[in-house]
Amino acid sequence: MIFRKSFQQELSRTFSATLVVLATVVMTMMLIRTLGLASKGSVNPEEIFLIMAYSVMGHVPTILALSLFITAVSTLARMIGDSEVAVWFSSGQSLASFARPLLTFALPIFLTIVVMAFMIWPFANEQMQNMRMRFEQRGDLERIVPGEFQESSNGKRVIYIDKESADSARTGSATPLSARHIFMAYFDQDKEL
Repeated sequence: MIFRKSFQQELSRTFSATLVVLATVVMTMMLIRTLGLASKGSVNPEEIFLIMAYSVMGHVPTILALSLFITAVSTLARMIGDSEVAVWFSSGQSLASFARPLLTFALPIFLTIVVMAFMIWPFANEQMQNMRMRFEQRGDLERIVPGEFQESSNGKRVIYIDKESADSARTGSATPLSARHIFMAYFDQDKEL
């Protein structure tokens, strides 16, 4: 009784700490990746946190599995290193007695991983794809970013607005909602206008 309780408490403390660290690392990586996609114009900048949340939801099974593995290995390694295993062996516990509390601790996590992998991950992936498709189907005027060449949705027009003229329109030195230095090219099958 004391053995199982102390072993499971050690597992739960280590699992909690490992889960927090891994979730923080993954969330930071997803935030950097999502900000990069938003700066390239692949995703809507207004939906960054929603995209990041769906990305993290898709990675939860991996985070849980990795946390469980690190927890089991580090807990057993600490117990061996501190000679705690030798104490438990001398008190009548066998090597197989470590498996039962470990499996009892891991079973709910395994079930959570299965549910997340087969139900939550497909949902999150589908939602992210829908958001990307909605963002890509926006109108041509909404796509224009100052300082970048933008191709229209039908692929027949290329539009460029000078970054300096857009910046001066924002600061008020030019008339609002106006832009100078605009380049537009229209491509037809045989003609270029």
